[in-house]
Amino acid sequence: MKTIDPDLLMSALAEALETMAFVTINPEFDLTGCVTLLRVSLAFSGVIAGQLTLCAPRALGSVIAANLTAVDVESVTPENAADALRELANITAGLLLRQVCSPQEMPQLAIPIVSSTPAAVGPHSYCLAALSAEGHPVTIAFRTHA
Repeated sequence: MKTIDPDLLMSALAEALETMAFVTINPEFDLTGCVTLLRVSLAFSGVIAGQLTLCAPRALGSVIAANLTAVDVESVTPENAADALRELANITAGLLLRQVCSPQEMPQLAIPIVSSTPAAVGPHSYCLAALSAEGHPVTIAFRTHA
C-alpha cells in the first residue's frame, strides 16, 4: 500500500464532494461557532484494515442531499442529511483506497455509521486533513490498524 498523506486525503474528499454533489471546497476553515459535528465512521478490512472517519455538520449533509435530489435544503430531513454524509464517506474511501492499494490489496468496505460521539483512539497509523465545503468545516481521518 502506498503512503497516505493529508494532501491525498484532501484530494480524495474534494473529488468526492465536487463530483458527487457539485460542492466546492476551500482548504481554509474555521471551527468557531460550529454546531455539533456528525462523525461518520467507515471501517475497511482485508489485506489492510482500518477506518476512515469524516466529521461535518449536519448542514453540509443537507446541502449534499439537496444537490443530489434537486430539492430545497430546507426540505431535507435529518436522516437524509446523515445518509448524504454516509455516502460521501463511502465515495471518498473508494477513491482514496483505489489510489493507494493494488487490485489484490483492495479491502472490503463496511456500512458507514453516523454518530455524534468522539472518535476512539488506539494503536494505529493515522493521517488527518481538514477543509471547508460550502462554508462548512469538514475533517477527514484515515487510520490503519497496527
